[in-house]
Amino acid sequence: MHPPRTRVVLSVALALALASGAHANLIVNGSFETGPTLPAHGSMLLAAGETGLTSWTISGVNMEYANDAVWVPADGTRSLALSGTGTGILSQAFATVPGTLYTVTFSLSGEAHTPPEIKTVRVAAAGQQQDFAFDSAANWEWDMQWVTKTWSFTANAATTTLSFTTVETGDGGSVIDRVDVSTNVGVGDDRLLRLALAPVTPNPAAGAATIAFVLPSATDVQLVVRDLQGRVVTELVNGPRPAGVHRVQWESGAGLPSGLYFVSLTAQGRTLVRRVSLVRGR
Repeated sequence: MHPPRTRVVLSVALALALASGAHANLIVNGSFETGPTLPAHGSMLLAAGETGLTSWTISGVNMEYANDAVWVPADGTRSLALSGTGTGILSQAFATVPGTLYTVTFSLSGEAHTPPEIKTVRVAAAGQQQDFAFDSAANWEWDMQWVTKTWSFTANAATTTLSFTTVETGDGGSVIDRVDVSTNVGVGDDRLLRLALAPVTPNPAAGAATIAFVLPSATDVQLVVRDLQGRVVTELVNGPRPAGVHRVQWESGAGLPSGLYFVSLTAQGRTLVRRVSLVRGR
């Protein structure tokens, strides 16, 4: 038996864009086009404390800033490898509204022909984080196999710092480009709210996971987790909820085997679905 057919939103980022009309990226210099003048060979190391990469802060060890003479970026002519001779940490602070859901979108690749083949970048903001893996085995400098990753977090302060860190040590790590942060909630303007279901964090989940969703108005809500056969294995919410951003904790490892599951939000006659992989400890 196959799971029931449901209407799936393409991404929270799309819902947010539709809600606010013209999309505004809250990140400055998200494609790293404004920075130090690169040498003729096309790359340079940016050390901790370097201020030349407009609006970004570099800490940790260092990272490699490169143009399309070194490898093909996802956008424009420049991109950033998070490991130079060691692991760097890239961050930028921006204004946020506490309790508001924000969506981060970025392009991810990995340095070609460097160990390990599986590169992992950690994205963090507002005390929340998620790791994203990339298999660089098929990478070439002229074909970086860029993929788009999306992650959502809920702000808890008036200013939030978004950071990217390669998890592995060494000089062959993740490469990122085209960083974008958006939201559909303005200060004191709840009219911009649209029904949305954020990606489950973390994913894969081994224990507690967070499910965030946005309601444009007060309504009855059903939030459930289904298995591959479409059976409800956990009911998280069933009843009325007010308008706004909601976060629900799911004890994902409680009695369920490892595998693929579907988080399903039903409200206002629509059903939105997110996939999540559950990994139980040995």
